[in-house]
Amino acid sequence: PPQAPQQLSTLQKYKNIDKFLFDAGSYNSPTVSIYITSLPSQIYSLPKENITCNFTKTSFDLKILDPQNPSTNSYRLVKDNLDKDINPDKCKLIIKKNKIIIKL
Repeated sequence: PPQAPQQLSTLQKYKNIDKFLFDAGSYNSPTVSIYITSLPSQIYSLPKENITCNFTKTSFDLKILDPQNPSTNSYRLVKDNLDKDINPDKCKLIIKKNKIIIKL
């Protein structure tokens, strides 16, 4: 019988991203931004499929998986129970050469 594929995402260990910048925008701004700039420089040049963010109405879950060093260079930032509901369809993940931006 064929073997079931392993679910690596449930077995993967992530380092918590505990340093990030929060920008609430101007008064009554419809969006907020989260900037992540404190990771090792090679993280920002990973293929885009290795940096994902899942959005729900009340949360976001950013996962960064380095296929070369999954045990030492994989990171995660999860925030649930956000202050206000967000629209997952309008949220964005932006990857730049020296930072990751999450727009809610």
